[in-house]
Amino acid sequence: MSYIYKNIIVKTATDLEVSSSPRESVTKASIANKHASDSVFVDLYLSRIERDNDGLTVGEDKRRSDRSYNELPTTTYEYCILKNCIIPKGVTLILDESSLFFDQTKYRLYIKLEADGSSVAVDVIISYDKQGSSTSSTMSTGFTSSSY
Repeated sequence: MSYIYKNIIVKTATDLEVSSSPRESVTKASIANKHASDSVFVDLYLSRIERDNDGLTVGEDKRRSDRSYNELPTTTYEYCILKNCIIPKGVTLILDESSLFFDQTKYRLYIKLEADGSSVAVDVIISYDKQGSSTSSTMSTGFTSSSY
């Protein structure tokens, strides 16, 4: 089992840098609100960016002089796992693999935070296994939370 540890103190979207290997899968994530007095609002979502080939006529060179190959139009797809999920001060949210099942070769996992106050502070721990390794035979029911 491998782990990713992140301390997040910004209100912008943060890539959680989950492995893109098809042989590894996320098994659990915990999101702990470390703020002393404020709740935090959490968005956890998947994002995929695709290059569009639309707008080019048949046989048209994608590397035209007015647009390099890397500047093709893109479309971003986002799918929410959590949206405006409130985590009170001092509480940890645990997500299991049934909530975090996605194709890591196509999607990136992002977190975005908001708070009523001016600052946010959460710790994120993500565990993942290589496919084929044994995992627990019991599965939790989804979300649980606990206080420190």
